[in-house]
Amino acid sequence: MPRPNVLLILVDSARHDACRLNGGAAELPALERLAAGGVNCPRVWATTPICHPARASLITGLHPHAHGMLTNGAFAGGYPFRIHPGTPTLPGILHAHGYRTAYAGQMHIVLNDWDDDRHETTADYCRWLRAAHGCEEAPPREQRAWLCGRVDYPVAATREGRFAERGMALLDDLVGRPEPWFLQLDFDGPHPPCWLPGEFWERYDPAGVPLPATLREDLAGKPEWVRLARRRQGSFERSEAEWRRLIASYLGHLTMIDTLVGRVLDRLQSLGMADDTIVVFTSDHATPVGDHGFAMHGGPPLYEDVLRVPLVVRWPAGLPRGATCGSAVQQVDLAPTLLELADVPAEAPFHGRSAAPALRGEGDTPDESYHPYEGTGNSFFSVRAFRQGRWKLIYTPHGAGELYDLEADPGETLNRLGDPACAAEEAELLRGMLAEMERVGDPLRGTAMGELDG
Repeated sequence: MPRPNVLLILVDSARHDACRLNGGAAELPALERLAAGGVNCPRVWATTPICHPARASLITGLHPHAHGMLTNGAFAGGYPFRIHPGTPTLPGILHAHGYRTAYAGQMHIVLNDWDDDRHETTADYCRWLRAAHGCEEAPPREQRAWLCGRVDYPVAATREGRFAERGMALLDDLVGRPEPWFLQLDFDGPHPPCWLPGEFWERYDPAGVPLPATLREDLAGKPEWVRLARRRQGSFERSEAEWRRLIASYLGHLTMIDTLVGRVLDRLQSLGMADDTIVVFTSDHATPVGDHGFAMHGGPPLYEDVLRVPLVVRWPAGLPRGATCGSAVQQVDLAPTLLELADVPAEAPFHGRSAAPALRGEGDTPDESYHPYEGTGNSFFSVRAFRQGRWKLIYTPHGAGELYDLEADPGETLNRLGDPACAAEEAELLRGMLAEMERVGDPLRGTAMGELDG
């Protein structure tokens, strides 16, 4: 069988439980159509809730300390983090095995592995918007709300619309080529602020959206640094009306992107390439939008609301249709998974493991995940989280930790660290975390071992 093409659609800050497909409120018919022809994976964990290292982990199969993109750094005042030169990446490996590689979207990390790079910077987009529509990206002040607002230009003029058009233009150029191709299409939303054209600004009634159960949580029992992080966001003091407007806008942003994804999938179908293409839809990380009173991701709290992301994989020629994969999948698993599906040798030293057998319904993956966090690029703060089954441990060097029973307490409100009733589970999580730190070569293991295993 000829090697398949690969279309990776990556969005920013989508929660797995926001999607109607996974029980959420966002109506995403294109994603549901993709799942109906492929495999929905509702148990997927991002590596870290920071854009640049999360995306670098996805395409390298490595944790940030190994690929070099420790945190965001492509902004004024930030350390210029980059993927270490010579680090194998998914597009680079595919290119070395005869694939043509292409990119469209707002590139978060700099790579030299693209045959055709059509990214658009924020500055370039804003210049185009002023020239083509005579306006700024942000809505007029009277049409703004907290982290959201209504704009007067059409969907095609949004960042997301521009990225989708570039992706479809690449598909047009890739059709009929003799070699297989890999195309990564990155969207910038639904990362707030959510600037939306009228039809999507009005799509969800703020009065009808549910508020998170933990919105007004007092954070009692949690470390002081969690309370400090929320105070710095200034989100807890927002009114219920402001929260409802933000949540409705976030859902509208998701639905707008889904509309554009549907157009991309239609273009793929019309070009006759759908049956021969592995299509992957996922997000770099999630974002709270109200959970625990946080508006945005960015840490340092490593709760499920910033780590659980959607993942749907469709390949008519090689995967079941309308299936659900109940296995746990980590973001670092995606590179080895796609290489195995494409029958390309995975010679790189990945931290992730291929989930291809689980997608086929022929195997399972370890029910655990590991999450490093090093800060925002301007302020550094190390945290580690390790989840195993229903339990999750959060460790901070020289600071207070957290332990949660995700089955009994899915909102992560009751910190069980030090609870005698959970002593056995706590000890097991400590052993598991230290073993994973050893396996991946986390440089923080020595400190953790001295504190926790001594």
